[in-house]
Amino acid sequence: MQNNANNPNDCKAYIITGPTSGIGLATAFELVKHGTVVLIGRDREKLSKLKKRRSCRVGSL
Repeated sequence: MQNNANNPNDCKAYIITGPTSGIGLATAFELVKHGTVVLIGRDREKLSKLKKRRSCRVGSL
């Protein structure tokens, strides 16, 4: 499935809670391939580290 940013009806956005480890982390990196991902977590430091790791993966968190 291709994400077509030119058509707002085709854009997807996903909200991930608990994205800094485990299933939430794996889910975030998989879903970023398909659309916009919004990360919600309690630990700002872990979220900041995760944001830095995104440059090693496809897409953008």
